[in-house]
Amino acid sequence: MGIWLIVESGFKTGLIKPEAIIFGLIAAIGVILYTKLPVPLLNQIAAVDILGWALVIGGVIALIHTPLPNLVRFSKTQLLAVLIIIILATVVAYDLYLESLKLIDGFLATMTGLFEPISSVLFGMLFLHQILVPQALVGIILVVGAIMILNLPHHITAPVPSKPCQCTMPNQ
Repeated sequence: MGIWLIVESGFKTGLIKPEAIIFGLIAAIGVILYTKLPVPLLNQIAAVDILGWALVIGGVIALIHTPLPNLVRFSKTQLLAVLIIIILATVVAYDLYLESLKLIDGFLATMTGLFEPISSVLFGMLFLHQILVPQALVGIILVVGAIMILNLPHHITAPVPSKPCQCTMPNQ
């Protein structure tokens, strides 16, 4: 509900187009797939190896319909920016994500990924001077609340007494 309120408020104000909603739904399916599919493989192969092959295969497939860019037209600053995006935003980010799947449940990893739309709203306010509408604020509160609730312990255990109980049975 929180994500819907964040998206819907942008949709009504004209900041989000219907095509973005469709691609968002497709991305949600992708999140489910890349959270669940690699777990059995991660038990056998290092995450960086899986990531490397995934990037090579994905790159080759992407090059089938996309011509290579003319790197001569790029300035040194632009090439550095592209390199930083490739290394930090792709390789390091996905490697850390895959490594986290070894340590935490895929559900928890997906839940923490819900901070992305919240950060996009906050960065939109900071850098693009967007206005935070009340619906988006309620959505942010719902998402953070849901993540906090889902991270609570699954069960509450009663404290174990340090001394055995010295109880007596009636009629003894």
